[in-house]
Amino acid sequence: MAVMNENSTCDISYVVPCHNVEPYIADCINSLACAPDISIEIILSDDASSDGTTEVARRIAADFSPNIGFSVIDGGSRRKGPGHARNLGVANARGRFVAFIDGDDWISAATFANMVRLCDRLRADMGCMRTLLHSHYRGWFHATNDHLLSDRILNGRQFLLTNISNAPALSGLEPSCNRVFRREFYDSLVAPFPEATCFEDVATHFRSIFRASRVLLTQETGYYHRNDRSDKPRDRDDRDLLQAIGVFRDVVGQVSCDCNNPLAGAYAIQRLVMFLIRTTSALPFSLRNDFIDQIVREFEKVPTTWVDALMREGSFNDECAKAVKLYVNGERGALALLAGAGPF
Repeated sequence: MAVMNENSTCDISYVVPCHNVEPYIADCINSLACAPDISIEIILSDDASSDGTTEVARRIAADFSPNIGFSVIDGGSRRKGPGHARNLGVANARGRFVAFIDGDDWISAATFANMVRLCDRLRADMGCMRTLLHSHYRGWFHATNDHLLSDRILNGRQFLLTNISNAPALSGLEPSCNRVFRREFYDSLVAPFPEATCFEDVATHFRSIFRASRVLLTQETGYYHRNDRSDKPRDRDDRDLLQAIGVFRDVVGQVSCDCNNPLAGAYAIQRLVMFLIRTTSALPFSLRNDFIDQIVREFEKVPTTWVDALMREGSFNDECAKAVKLYVNGERGALALLAGAGPF
């Protein structure tokens, strides 16, 4: 691994937005530092942590220098959200590629390193790996909903270089940290993360998928997401979840501009509907009806070609197709019952 100095570039910058993840940051930082044969830097972008998150990270990183670039970016004493932390971190990044890793998760550094090498060799704009969810309560791992979709796209191949035109199902993938971005692509066509929302990764996900000319997809697992944490801070108001309405509106408008493939739009709607049902389920009953009513009105702007393609395609989630019909037909009571049954 190359020794870095203050002015050198590196192969990949890991931007780690974090807030009060002291019990988990050691696992995260140690996993990033295991990359073989590529040069890396780790940028901890702290979002007003009040525990020992940054102190633990600095103590661990002291053993890494000078082989690994490490820095802590202080975002100030007031929380500004993960979107701001990511934007602040990447503004200080020197890597040819960039990846965003949540401070309570961890990675397979070897898989990320292989992805960087493959993206270099194949001139890919971005690369996507698989994610495993780790149940914090039960202690076991389980696959995400993306596994079946990525299996369908890969069709038995170890990896595939493609794009949204050749593989419309890419738009059905879930927003995740399981990817690397070529820095020029990220800066010119993806950045920045929205900062005034608690759903900062949704619009960014769709921008990257629809604007990348070359997407590298692999069946290798590279990212491990810590799920159902009981100690995860909840400092947002329930009304913050209503921001999902604007996110849905913005993504539909953005995808309409970037997409001329109805099937890609259909997969995007499937993913957005799963997002909407989860959000509705998380809302208190006092806010649900108004939320559903506003989303029904937003669905009037969804291109009918997307809805038609979703109804024709036999591979879509049946529950999603049912929910889309309910939104299109304005069946508010049935949507409330569907959300009450929990996310699918």
